Amino acid sequence: NQKRDLLELRHRQILARVEWLNQLNTQAMLVAGSAVASLGGESLQTIDDADLKKLALDTVFVGSTAATLCFSLWVIFISSNLIMLSQMTALTGTAAEDVKTADNILADKMAEVRSFYLLSLVMLLISALSMMWMNLTEINSLIATGIFLAISAHAILTLRDTSAEFKATTTFSGEDPILGHLHHAHEAITSATTAFLRATRLDSLPRLC
Repeated sequence: NQKRDLLELRHRQILARVEWLNQLNTQAMLVAGSAVASLGGESLQTIDDADLKKLALDTVFVGSTAATLCFSLWVIFISSNLIMLSQMTALTGTAAEDVKTADNILADKMAEVRSFYLLSLVMLLISALSMMWMNLTEINSLIATGIFLAISAHAILTLRDTSAEFKATTTFSGEDPILGHLHHAHEAITSATTAFLRATRLDSLPRLC
């Protein structure tokens, strides 16, 4: 009975991870669709080859949008295969040790999939910013950039505090390696936001991060 209960527990863990991968797969499809729409839009039709600034922004836009699409497709491809392998393991696995091994492999791969998904979001943010700098006036671009940086920093800080709250109030004690990278990203974004506010003389406005 104990072995059967342990096997059922491992099966439920795998199914929960499969559900999470399905959700991430759907989100990656939306990000990929946004990247395809950006590459096929009118943003590239207004580029003047004689304007070095516009040409540089064009390069950043195309590169970041292509990276967004590639990272999203990577997430879709890998997560789909992980879902298939996990479901096969859950259906055919008869030994608790085998199912446990499969669950551990799935947990490791999920962290990698999540990292690539976050990279696609970062590239999408860079793509959107570069598109705004190409098509908007300078003052509007500065305002949009400040908002993007402030909200991004606030989102990272909120995620970090939420994770800390879970650890403080529940028995959850796992370490999320991605949070460490996000913490460094938050410090970089905060520094960039501060420099941006000083450069645009907006440092008297209340900060969001």
